[in-house]
Amino acid sequence: MHARVLAALPLVAALAATPAAAGDSFPTGHWYTEGVENGLRLQSVVQNSPDGTFTKNIRNGTDCSAISSWVETGTWTYNGKQYVEVTQTVNGQKVDSSRADYNDAFEVTRVDDAHVTLHDVKTLLTWSFSKVDQHFAMSPPKECTV
Repeated sequence: MHARVLAALPLVAALAATPAAAGDSFPTGHWYTEGVENGLRLQSVVQNSPDGTFTKNIRNGTDCSAISSWVETGTWTYNGKQYVEVTQTVNGQKVDSSRADYNDAFEVTRVDDAHVTLHDVKTLLTWSFSKVDQHFAMSPPKECTV
């Protein structure tokens, strides 16, 4: 009987660790951020699927009368510290994924289950991401009247 208890300990330890791992939901799910990069006021919602693919809806709200938007798709990886996106399409058109501007790496700091900060290793910008519902809709930038 003692041997059975010892054999079960790794399973008990794994099950005990499951809730903590499940609570840290980054990077899967829907995540929202906004900020300024290269003079552009950007808003973005990224949907990271468990299979390692993403769909990112991006909006440039710099000019309130000509807000533009686009969709990027690709793959993501996360090693517990660094999150990497490789864009494969922009608005349905294939792009050269080997180009540096389609490869983005971020150092991840977990704030809580619904908030992370991503520090872009190329631009040195830090983005605050919030987990959002799958039906989340970006509001117009604060400076823009509806």
